[in-house]
Amino acid sequence: MKTPRSVLHFISVLNSVSFSIINPLLTIVHNILFWFFHLLRWVPSFEPKVPRVDEQPTVLVTGASKGIGRCIAMRLAERGYEVFAGIRSTEDGESLVAEFEDKVKIGKGKGSIHTVILDVAKDEDVASAVQTVIGHCGPKGLAGLINNAGGAIVGPLELFRDEDFYYSLDVNLFQAYKLTKKFLPALRLAKGRVINISSMMAWTFHLPGFGAYHVGKAALSSLSTVWRRELFKSGVAVSFVEPGSIQSEIWTKGFDSIAAHESQKEKTAGFQTFSTDPIYSDAPPELKKMYRPLFKMCEEMAYLAKEEAIPPDHVAAAVVHAMTSRWPKERYLVGMDALWFNVMQTFVPEWMSDALGFRSW
Repeated sequence: MKTPRSVLHFISVLNSVSFSIINPLLTIVHNILFWFFHLLRWVPSFEPKVPRVDEQPTVLVTGASKGIGRCIAMRLAERGYEVFAGIRSTEDGESLVAEFEDKVKIGKGKGSIHTVILDVAKDEDVASAVQTVIGHCGPKGLAGLINNAGGAIVGPLELFRDEDFYYSLDVNLFQAYKLTKKFLPALRLAKGRVINISSMMAWTFHLPGFGAYHVGKAALSSLSTVWRRELFKSGVAVSFVEPGSIQSEIWTKGFDSIAAHESQKEKTAGFQTFSTDPIYSDAPPELKKMYRPLFKMCEEMAYLAKEEAIPPDHVAAAVVHAMTSRWPKERYLVGMDALWFNVMQTFVPEWMSDALGFRSW
């Protein structure tokens, strides 16, 4: 009995499908399994460590004078960490003590906060803080370094002085890099964690007028990923947090109206502030007129973000997870706006992003 022609045709089609689709899929699966088991050969060398509270793990939080950094210091102390809170002045230290003295122990020991003067823009502060923290940790090492300090200066890049741009990169990028390098020996001893506080503005929807901040935070996120890959075998886990709009003085301190910019000449650009005073007021009249709508847009965006901002506890929760999880994530997005803009960045066409950016002011 002859095999029906339709059956032969079906078998022929099946063979063709197997050759063109199934075989390549099997090859891909084979390669994935091969590399997976190959990687298992060196994964055990990492052996991530979760510090136990009874070991009195020590962490350093920079930019703890106010806002996010202060909240992170509080939450980690509540979890039993001995926290060095980097502050910029003795007044900030007194304010921190007054806020936390009824909640956690002030001083040294398990579950405590003690302050250290650390303005990351001042080399002498950095050197002194590094010596103090490493001297205190001793052979047990440093369990965590949270690079939270940062700052923002707003305005069109054309009007930026070189020192303004370098300042933005210094506080948002270079100091995190320098501090991580200085503390690496102590971090290796404890198989500690490095957590960099970046921003959703690192990658998503680049707004005119916020260019220097975008550049610094994007570089910080990339730096975090590189550190994560390079320090993996040392047992040091690196993560970065990209928050959306968070309740912080960054939205209020130093951000005056455009009218104030026109009449006020003193420089107010500072740490963790939005300030356009020297950029706007010192601009040539023709450029001031051209960029006036952009400054107004920046001001409106800042106040809109302030209205939609969520408490800094959300960022602190992400940091606590990165510090206490056996396998901390590489990237933490905090806030619905950060999640939403991340989706937009992935799926919104380039021409639409350009249109929004061009027409925003």
